Amino acid sequence: MNILLVEDDQALAKGLQHALTHEHFVVNWVANGNDALHVIATETPDIVILDMGLPDIDGLQVVNYSPLKGELAKAQLTRLSPAGLRYSCQGTSGV
Repeated sequence: MNILLVEDDQALAKGLQHALTHEHFVVNWVANGNDALHVIATETPDIVILDMGLPDIDGLQVVNYSPLKGELAKAQLTRLSPAGLRYSCQGTSGV
């Protein structure tokens, strides 16, 4: 399973990448939204782990500009807050 990890915090990204790779996932890490859009358009990952606070465009813009927007709109989106609380919603309209 191919995972696109979109995270600008290098230490967090490396930790997630290490843990996911250890579980036998293939992880492609990018640090900004524009690179994420390029990867989504060219590689079509199975899963996207997406930071909402990216340096160039925010995570919702990545979802809205993505060539997979129709597929992402059907996806279960889960958001982790800095405090570790988890919020889930169906599709992109409620995020």
